Amino acid sequence: MSREKPTPPGDYECCESGCSPCVWDTYYEDLNAWNAEQKAAKEAAKDTQQATTAPTSETQGATPMSDRASVIYRTHIKPEWIDYNNHMNVAYYVLIFDLAGTELVSQMGLSEAETKATQISWMILENHITYNNEVVLNQPVEVRCQLVDHDSKRLHLYFEMFAQNPDGSEYLASTLEQMAMCVDLSSRSSSPFPAPVLQQIQSMAEQQATLASPSGIGRRIGIRRQAAK
Repeated sequence: MSREKPTPPGDYECCESGCSPCVWDTYYEDLNAWNAEQKAAKEAAKDTQQATTAPTSETQGATPMSDRASVIYRTHIKPEWIDYNNHMNVAYYVLIFDLAGTELVSQMGLSEAETKATQISWMILENHITYNNEVVLNQPVEVRCQLVDHDSKRLHLYFEMFAQNPDGSEYLASTLEQMAMCVDLSSRSSSPFPAPVLQQIQSMAEQQATLASPSGIGRRIGIRRQAAK
């Protein structure tokens, strides 16, 4: 029998007692472990079904269905991220997206250890960020990612950060559109993704094939003015 999903430790306000480990850090470690267990269980069930059910003309080669972007990272808002406006400073939105991106490419086969072994890594060419709503101390957030496009060297990614309210509802806090590129660190130049990494990228593209293109991509910044009469 699978264990129950971990629940938040209650109020979002930090006790400021310097407890170690922090109850919120422990909660998110447990939550990430629970999510990994759920994913493994689903994969095992899928493998069992594939092993016992012969594909028909309707199911053979079918594209996996998904109605939302993949959740790739979860955290909560830390005290050192709060500024004098009593909300998370703009710089730390970028940090959270960066941590989420690092988790994404690690799952694809470009972890820090693999980069040190192969000298193949990734770098960011361009970021477009929007700040949609405030987030505050200890508030849980999760980052979802949609693979908009890719080729042999580049990833066009769209991230959304959702914040959780005390009642369990959520709202969009921020978005980040990003162009990333595979890099050979030995030459400091662009490089094709290694075959196993490209296979993971293509798998993600197939899993998200039914998702609509994000409405926020390709935005430009400017002051909108009414036309003179």
